[in-house]
Amino acid sequence: MPAQSLHCVRPTPALPRSPRGSALRPLDLSQVTLHPRGALGAWQELNASATIPRCIAQLETSGVIDNFRRLVGESGAEHRGFVFADSDLYKVIEAVAWEIGRSGTTVHDD
Repeated sequence: MPAQSLHCVRPTPALPRSPRGSALRPLDLSQVTLHPRGALGAWQELNASATIPRCIAQLETSGVIDNFRRLVGESGAEHRGFVFADSDLYKVIEAVAWEIGRSGTTVHDD
C-alpha cells in the first residue's frame, strides 16, 4: 500500500487581484508544464533533485532544524546560529511546497 501523503494540493496557491480593464489572467498551475529538457524545466528538475536536498542538509548542519526540535522538546541541543536563521527554514519550506504542488512528490513527507 503506498504511503499516504501528508499534504493536499490546491489548484491555485494564491489568487492575484483582478486588474480592471485587463484581458490577461494568470494560468492555473495545472495549465503549465515546463519541458524537462528546456532551460526552465531543467532548472526545476535541478532544484528538486539537488538544491532542495542540499538546503535541507545545510539546515541540519547549521543547527536551524535542531532549534525547532528543541522548541517542541525533541532536542536538548543549545540554540545555534543567528536569531534570524529561521527565515532560511521558511524559504526551504516554501521551495518544498512549490515542488510538492508541481510534482506531487512525497519524498519530503518525513
